[in-house]
Amino acid sequence: MIHWTDTIPSDWRRTHRWTGRIVNRLTAWVGNLYLWHERAAERRHLLTLDDRMLRDIGISRADAANEARKPFWRK
Repeated sequence: MIHWTDTIPSDWRRTHRWTGRIVNRLTAWVGNLYLWHERAAERRHLLTLDDRMLRDIGISRADAANEARKPFWRK
């Protein structure tokens, strides 16, 4: 199976290694932004659940409030 990077000349890859590093870092950064956005949305959604729904997932209203208060970057 041929990978798309196999079509790039090896001398170009050797002289442009830094571009791969930049792309990797940008990809990781965008991935973190997406994760943080999803985490914040899920925590806001916890506050909208009623007591029956919270019982169904096994957490109390206080647990949901504590989770929702966490900053988006914290697990």
